[in-house]
Amino acid sequence: MNAQPATLATLPTLADAAAEARALGTDLSRAFCERDSEIACLLTALVAGEHVLLLGDPGTGKSALTNAFAGALGAPTFTLLLTRYTVPEEVFGPVSLKGLENDEYRRVTQGYAPSAQVWFLDEIFKANSAILNSLLTGLNERVFDNGGKRAAIPLEICIGASNELGEDGLAALTDRFVLRRWVSYVRDRDALRGLLLAGSAPQVTATLSREALAVLRAARAQVDVEPVIEEILDVKDELAAKHGIVPSDRRWGKAIKLVQAQAALAGRAVATGDDLLILADALWDKPEERAAIYATIARKANPDLHRALELYDAAVEQFAKVSWNERDDAAWTRTVGPIGRALREMGAKIDGLRQTAQVADLGAKVRGMLTKLVEENARRRDF
Repeated sequence: MNAQPATLATLPTLADAAAEARALGTDLSRAFCERDSEIACLLTALVAGEHVLLLGDPGTGKSALTNAFAGALGAPTFTLLLTRYTVPEEVFGPVSLKGLENDEYRRVTQGYAPSAQVWFLDEIFKANSAILNSLLTGLNERVFDNGGKRAAIPLEICIGASNELGEDGLAALTDRFVLRRWVSYVRDRDALRGLLLAGSAPQVTATLSREALAVLRAARAQVDVEPVIEEILDVKDELAAKHGIVPSDRRWGKAIKLVQAQAALAGRAVATGDDLLILADALWDKPEERAAIYATIARKANPDLHRALELYDAAVEQFAKVSWNERDDAAWTRTVGPIGRALREMGAKIDGLRQTAQVADLGAKVRGMLTKLVEENARRRDF
């Protein structure tokens, strides 16, 4: 975001800007295993002008992913680990001594949060009340009160991180983060093997220019959501009627921006049902609500994806039956044969559905399970 100001002649097209953003997402996915959803949230929030909250145990790579993302933007970044003892000076800058000489109480903000375009606030719920109010104003209104004067700040995106959700008294702060993701440890055995062998995360070389971001944001504001309004209203009604999940009107309003951002990132001027899936990370208040929200959206907006999810879940159940430590070859063969046939059948059914990116990814995962089974079977025969 530090490039020279662009002219109309040098601005990228929407297709070029979207391709640049996708290239960054691909590079980040290569560098960070099993973080596709988190990366999608970061890019979507950036284009929508919203913020992201990453939740999860220590050591899940929240800081590393955030730093790589901020580095790819080339933007001035403010990073701080908050504690109950953090003082405002550490966040907003020290009080100006020259200002005090002139009977002015103002802060020197250069190098601190008010001067940065990207904020990474680790353990954000540890912030004390002296910091909280200024954070709320900055996150929501992009302004900072300094010395009796309210000034605009260049904040593009704030990424908060925490090991747990904030208490009820911090609901106002939590609500500023429209997208929320629980970050889990890497689960896939092969992905974990690659991570251990690499020793550290690969370098991210792709970037997203200020010009491309400006084009994406301008396009986002113009995306037509009329074709998906009925699906959104159906999702809203079903979540309330069947699950008792009732997001606020303000959150639904911000959800529209996320849908538009998804369409812009795909290079489209019209929203489709696939763009609604991002809302599964925007509409929940309790983590356990997310699965019901995602299933509801998939069923209403993309029936093929809903069916693919059902088949994938069934495949996971079958794959969990594999006894990898079974030493009896006859017992192994009796068990693995039916499982392999079931996986092959489920993969074929997924391949027969309408192939969106999400459906294709589920199909690839089922094929991956089958491949591991075949490879293990071949290995046993070699011995």
